[in-house]
Amino acid sequence: MDDYVGGSVLAEAALGGLAPRTAGAVAEVQAIVSRTYALANRQRHAHEGFDLCATTHCQVYRPLSAWPADSARLAANAAQSTSGAVITYADRPINAVFHADCGGHTSPAATAWRGDNPPYLRGLPDGYCVREGTTPWRAEVTLSDLRSALNRSDATSIGRRLDAVEVTEKDAAGRAVRVTLHGARTVAVRGEQVRSAINAGLGEHAIRSTRFTVRRSGRALLFEGRGFGHGIGLCQTGTVARARSGHSPLDIIAHYYPGTAVTDFHALL
Repeated sequence: MDDYVGGSVLAEAALGGLAPRTAGAVAEVQAIVSRTYALANRQRHAHEGFDLCATTHCQVYRPLSAWPADSARLAANAAQSTSGAVITYADRPINAVFHADCGGHTSPAATAWRGDNPPYLRGLPDGYCVREGTTPWRAEVTLSDLRSALNRSDATSIGRRLDAVEVTEKDAAGRAVRVTLHGARTVAVRGEQVRSAINAGLGEHAIRSTRFTVRRSGRALLFEGRGFGHGIGLCQTGTVARARSGHSPLDIIAHYYPGTAVTDFHALL
């Protein structure tokens, strides 16, 4: 497990350029989060004969042997120093989701996904993310390209014409909860479904988050927003800022997953 965790830490967390103490703390946080996520989501690919894939569908993973020696040593130390540690709620490993940049405010799980809305995945302001320098983004996408991307998914298919994309519901963080697509068909879907469909067709950085506004610009739509990723759970940009300010890994985890505990997973077996 620790070898897997180390490889996931380097694939998922941006540690380059950080001071050694900060990098060590961030790596320990990511190690605990990655281990927890792996345990909570094991057998996700059981029908294919394995537990987790090595992509963003589960967790990105590259073996430690594929990384420079200094980076591999840092990640291995983080995995070993936290060995066995997992985040729990009601004595069970949590779904320890994380993202790159919340843009200053995380969101509850229900903003992005149907199903459970656990109390440890609630929306929280994150001034540390802003302090680290969260960057606004903009993306201008032609109506033709947008229509093609949306039509790739049954959930967002609007047919041969796209007229407008309208955000009809936002959460407290400003993320699009519900979006109505106006075209040959009118479709109301979750904001995360729209982002996923567009990014599947135009690249994963096309629409960086659902914390956006959108308006018509000639034969294109202009998206402007903040953050990167779904915005649920741990914010990696905020984690770096908190570690730089001297917060311990356990304090950082307690902030992003309120009401949880860090436990040795052997005690749960």
